Amino acid sequence: MKFKSNDHTTPLSFRRVSVFILFLFASAVFAQQMAFSGDVYISSKGQMHVAVPKTLFLSGEVLADRGTGTDYGVLSFGASSTTERADHNTHVNGFVRSHNRENFVYPIGHDNILQPVHFKSEATDAVLDFAYSHVSHAQTRVEDDLERISDEFYWSLRGNGLSKIYLSWNTFSNLDKLTDNQLENLAIAAYDGSVWKKIDAQVDEVHFLDGSNPTLLSGSISSINNIDPRLYSAITLARVKDRAGIYDFEVSEAITPNGDGNNDTWFVEDILDHPNSLIKVFNRLGQVVFQAKGYQNDWRGNYRDNADTLPESSYYFTIDLEGDGTVDKTGWIYITK
Repeated sequence: MKFKSNDHTTPLSFRRVSVFILFLFASAVFAQQMAFSGDVYISSKGQMHVAVPKTLFLSGEVLADRGTGTDYGVLSFGASSTTERADHNTHVNGFVRSHNRENFVYPIGHDNILQPVHFKSEATDAVLDFAYSHVSHAQTRVEDDLERISDEFYWSLRGNGLSKIYLSWNTFSNLDKLTDNQLENLAIAAYDGSVWKKIDAQVDEVHFLDGSNPTLLSGSISSINNIDPRLYSAITLARVKDRAGIYDFEVSEAITPNGDGNNDTWFVEDILDHPNSLIKVFNRLGQVVFQAKGYQNDWRGNYRDNADTLPESSYYFTIDLEGDGTVDKTGWIYITK
């Protein structure tokens, strides 16, 4: 099966197309795979939709014309579609659209660099378009919580539906320069048309792409809360402002609610001096499992108001000492019995 641009001025180098549909039979179950092998061009305003369950990137580049504004080409994937084998040499250069709200990884890149993203959403209307650009965004003004955004790359964002967004980095992201070799300085920023705004986020314990642990060379970071993509046109990695001179405090790293008197509850230093404090604890899916206003150092690792202890795992926390919307400390706590 071949696909050709409807733009007759398309250079011949992008008409070299070899797109195969592979039909696999097993136990009378019909499965479909599609494979890109060669270059594909999708013209501005054009759309190529893929509905098969799995698409393989074997070689070549899918060039989706970025156009201007909302007039861009797009490679679209269905609600049950996934992709595999995209890398720095074979991926989509331009916009990719996904109707898959759970386990789709965007095979997007630019300038021979793959830089995937991922999203999850419970909104039935969630459909997001992403394109990666390995250049600095034209606008660099940031709000007060941010020091700066990356001057290496950004992702263009379009779509609908409240979604939790996951961004990745690799060796080409130069995260050491952005964060001064400290991952705790890393943040997500989204551009609203006038300024880059800080998005509450957490560095993921494991990379959404390959399950690896985060380092300065590879990893992923995800928004803690859902993002409305209609509010932003671009998203990127950023650095938070240095916390030199800002009040710091200790937080216990583990809860062992076994009744032995050691670490039975979660301890936050000086929290009793902050009666308006707001504490939130999240599981790996970004769901709030505990929240307290005016925390009293009495949480035993139980789910909300339930007496049952949460499963043994790591959980992400945010602490707002004054309850004014400014997060003063974030990190991970481990619950074990």
